Amino acid sequence: MYKKVIFRDRQELQADDLNNIEQFTDEAISAIVQDAVLGGKAYFSGLNVSKLSSTEVRVEPGKLYTPGGKIYTLEQPAELNLFTYLPINFKRIIVIVAYGTEIETNVEPRDFLIDVTTGTTEPRAVAMQKMRIINLNIVPGDEAVHPVKPLIVSGVVPVAWITLSTTGIDLIERAVENELPSINYLHNEIKKFDAWRREFEPKLAGLSSDIAALSKEITTRASINHVIQLALDMARIKERLEMPDDYKFYGADHFLTPDETDTSPSDYSALVMEGIRPAPSASTTSQLQVLNPLDPNIRIFDTSLVIPAFNEETRLAIQRYIGNVRINAYQYQTTQMVQKTISRTRIRYGETLTVCTNSAFWQSGRYDPITGIFRRNDETWEVDPAYRQNALIYNRPVRLTRFWVDTYLEPYWEAVTVTHTVQGSIIAQTFLSPNTGYLTSVELYFTEVDTSAALTISLVECTAARPDLRKTIAIVNVPANELKTGWCKIQLREPVLLDAGKMYAIVLATPGSHRVGYSQGTEYTQGVLMYSQDAQFMYEDASRDLMMRLNFAKFINPITIVQLQPLSLQGGIHDIDILFEALRPEGTEIYFEYQLGGIWYRISQDTAEQLRTAPPLLPLRAVFTGTTDLQPAFRLQGSQVRVSRYGTTFKHYSTLRTLATPSNRIIVRILLENFDPQNHSVSCKLKIGDNVVNPTSETTDLVEIQNIVTQAGMSLWKEYTFELSQATSSYQIILQGNCGQNPFRVFHVAARYDIAL
Repeated sequence: MYKKVIFRDRQELQADDLNNIEQFTDEAISAIVQDAVLGGKAYFSGLNVSKLSSTEVRVEPGKLYTPGGKIYTLEQPAELNLFTYLPINFKRIIVIVAYGTEIETNVEPRDFLIDVTTGTTEPRAVAMQKMRIINLNIVPGDEAVHPVKPLIVSGVVPVAWITLSTTGIDLIERAVENELPSINYLHNEIKKFDAWRREFEPKLAGLSSDIAALSKEITTRASINHVIQLALDMARIKERLEMPDDYKFYGADHFLTPDETDTSPSDYSALVMEGIRPAPSASTTSQLQVLNPLDPNIRIFDTSLVIPAFNEETRLAIQRYIGNVRINAYQYQTTQMVQKTISRTRIRYGETLTVCTNSAFWQSGRYDPITGIFRRNDETWEVDPAYRQNALIYNRPVRLTRFWVDTYLEPYWEAVTVTHTVQGSIIAQTFLSPNTGYLTSVELYFTEVDTSAALTISLVECTAARPDLRKTIAIVNVPANELKTGWCKIQLREPVLLDAGKMYAIVLATPGSHRVGYSQGTEYTQGVLMYSQDAQFMYEDASRDLMMRLNFAKFINPITIVQLQPLSLQGGIHDIDILFEALRPEGTEIYFEYQLGGIWYRISQDTAEQLRTAPPLLPLRAVFTGTTDLQPAFRLQGSQVRVSRYGTTFKHYSTLRTLATPSNRIIVRILLENFDPQNHSVSCKLKIGDNVVNPTSETTDLVEIQNIVTQAGMSLWKEYTFELSQATSSYQIILQGNCGQNPFRVFHVAARYDIAL
């Protein structure tokens, strides 16, 4: 109170003095409400609207707070009949509004002094109270197939929106945007924000240094001008190759794929793997298996995904109920959903893995590294041309002597997909992933459940801020008997890795009349509630969010070790080749170790010499490293582990070369790498019909570049010239090599060119 009435002993007391006590108090309270609570906007509290019958509603007592700081009240429940507003053919939205008025009430008889001398009085009936009351009114909207909310004039406050059909009340939505939040509610929200600030403030503070480091790194990258200059230089090099003007045929093979290899001859024996190499003398292939499936440090899902043990925590929650939407109110349709699979990693390890210069051709655009590197023997696929460019962008090969790694950086890829057919009406909620993490379950709020219809819930990536059903990364079919009203938790078949800053969508599809709750505002999700019509997603309401809780994995330990089934090969192991589906978020790592002589060795470049002893049995384990928020994961099913013992010789046949014009002079050039003339030998022959022809001459040229091979090895070109007595129109090229007695010191043929003159 900033004003008050002063009373003194034996002072005259007038009616205005007593009235001012209330007036000054009212002004002070109004100032507090206006300045500290309302901020210039009208709000209400209470005034809950409930359905009494198909055409009647009941408004409970409540308060109205106006911008001037005045408080109005509804002390008794009010019943409103909506019969006269029912639409004739379609639907209509009406709004119950509140506004305040002042009235004088509580009329009572009071004696008034009319003669001071005689003390004569007369009774009068006067109002003893002045009261601010809430008046309720109804504002109808227009009748329509898809009705819209009516316009509201100034001076009134919407309390509830009511959708009317021809038979009565269809839906009541509380206007929570005008509801006065309580101090307790604000206190809880501040506590949540404070907890978030304590957790993320250190991380956000470190972003400035990360951005500075990234900016510095970008300045060292080649510009488009540099790339253009390189292209011009390469054009000049091609011009200087000085191919003979009279050549009739030219062919080349970098031995990245077996496309130009003929494996049908009975004496064929070679391995085409970034060059021609000696074929294994023995090998065996198996699948990764956990030694103890009940290991408490890991969790193995039905999909065979192995991930370190974790608990669940809610990271995104939209919980404030405003209204609900019936899923099958929208178009029924049959939709194809394409589910992406976890991308793959391949690790090859052993002393026979010498680096080949032709591996750079994987990134040249001429070859497809997806099918060339990540392909299993028992499968075939054709990568969609729309995604082939991704094969060059996201594939990261690492080539070190004794250790090769190929990783596809996108968590989910389109190379191998699974198609699902979904029938029913579809709604979707898009959201921006707040941070990178594993989504483990989704909780939805159901106000009504159709006991005869199942629900399909999918998690999809977004394209242009809309759900893209061709990029589904998780799908769960929930039977009707597993759904319930209120919060219903839907467990994903396996944790799904979401990337921070990327848009995703929760897609609900069902033929049933399930009703799900929604909230107001999109600040938390940065997304919108949508529905599907004719395979296109439309805005249901840009100001609504589906009520949901997104639960993520909170890992128990930053480092986890899991024992795997041992590797074995009778006669001994020289090389290990592991191909597996894996999720490896940035900042995490998964690697494998084997045990030899009681010591665990990591499968990496500097340990391959341990396999020189050719152990027949190797205990194996996987090591997960990360944080309590992020860990790697891998799938057992479909993994492939090949252990081999290599030979020392190879014999390779090219596919048949067919000339447009017969030739009697053919030149074959081959690039040898890691070649030791003291211990290695190589030869080239032509197969013409059933005859094998030796070269008439042979020359050798050392490659004048920094040697990429080890120790005594070198890189050199060998050229073989074949002068034929009779012109031929077709031939095959036979390459034979011998690496001596040491299987750990091998060479490879990196490239082959042949010219018919």
